[in-house]
Amino acid sequence: MKRCLLIVASLLLAHRGQASANPLSMFGAGARGAAMGGAHTAGARDGSANFYNPALLATLSTLEIDMSYRLARFDLRLNGKDLGVDVARGTHFSVVVPGRIAGTVVATGVSAYVPDQQLMRIRSLSERQPRFALYDNRAQRLYINVNFGVALGEKFSVGGGLAYLAATSGGVTLEGRVGFPDANDSELVLDMDVDITSNAYPVGGIAYQIRPWLRLAAAFRGEVQPITDLGIDILGDIGAEGREPIVSDAAVNLRSVSLSHFQPAEFSVGAEAWLGESLVVVADLGYVRWSRFANPASNLESALELGQFNEFLTPPAAASLAEVNYHDVLIPRIGAEWRASDGPHVTVHTRAGYSYEPSPAPEQIGLTNFVDNDKHTLSAGLGLSLEDWSGVFLEPLSVDLSLAATTLAGRDHRKLSPVDPVGDYHSDGTVWQAIVTSRLRF
Repeated sequence: MKRCLLIVASLLLAHRGQASANPLSMFGAGARGAAMGGAHTAGARDGSANFYNPALLATLSTLEIDMSYRLARFDLRLNGKDLGVDVARGTHFSVVVPGRIAGTVVATGVSAYVPDQQLMRIRSLSERQPRFALYDNRAQRLYINVNFGVALGEKFSVGGGLAYLAATSGGVTLEGRVGFPDANDSELVLDMDVDITSNAYPVGGIAYQIRPWLRLAAAFRGEVQPITDLGIDILGDIGAEGREPIVSDAAVNLRSVSLSHFQPAEFSVGAEAWLGESLVVVADLGYVRWSRFANPASNLESALELGQFNEFLTPPAAASLAEVNYHDVLIPRIGAEWRASDGPHVTVHTRAGYSYEPSPAPEQIGLTNFVDNDKHTLSAGLGLSLEDWSGVFLEPLSVDLSLAATTLAGRDHRKLSPVDPVGDYHSDGTVWQAIVTSRLRF
């Protein structure tokens, strides 16, 4: 019986982890936007409009297909020790199809981010386990976005759609006979049924070309809080093979309920300004509602039906989870693009950007250890547009590259209790990322 309980515990704990937002909120969409600090609420001029602001889809005039590949490496440290967060790799696809309906310019867009390692990862650690709560799982999640944009006149456009994030639910059943007193004598059949589901939330935006050289825009992404509900049941008799069972129809039921991830509501306003013929400057201010972030630790419930053994085993009561007390934040972003060369066959753009994301997390002074730090991100990139590159495709081929480094400013966490099992610690780190995007237009 002891061995079976250990198996059950290990299966539940295999879903290790924490809750956080989607991977595009973390890194941006496409190399151009990432290189310009993610300040693309008014500045998206490609398939990344599916993420940044669907109203901008109606400003695109050609059918286009974008494909990006992203690589991110995490060096997140507690007391100077690297936590070993997995490298994040994935492919992002975007398709934009413009057209007209009754003389009105419309456009549809679809985008998807598919991580390399798995479609989704969930971890449910104890709330006392120190970890960076806004990283890790955030980069390991399937994301799909479907949008529609409409131009209302020559200057104004609106757009909206739905985004989908993967979630999971299900259970594991072990059924048969549990050997007693020799656990090695057990005969159990494993049946696993786990479903990947989707959770939808709305996205939308508006854009206004206030001057030929100035565009203003606003966008929002909704909130979603999917719950992971995993159960494990052991059903059967307890006893030795070939003998009368000591307990017939015994049952052990365990259920783990946790917040699998959290997508906060995000609101942003932005501007794009042409300063001369070669320089574009973009700026955003985002509001992220982290105050609704709930404790992502697993809440474990258990029930036993073991006959005469019940008096020796009392299932622990489900513990209440502590409040995390995150708060809302404002995130400024700024970027620029310079047309460095405009030859007959190749146009070269250089890009740079900066963003500052204050931490929504308070200092971890109590029982919880959902660590986060203020984040400074510097980015740079290069874009090439190739004219007459093919006898089949008349539109230019674009290839973009971006590199970015996010520095997590050092932070001390001093516990109120002198006998806290974790104790005081210092958190800091760096996140490195690279994105390459190719774009075909038709």
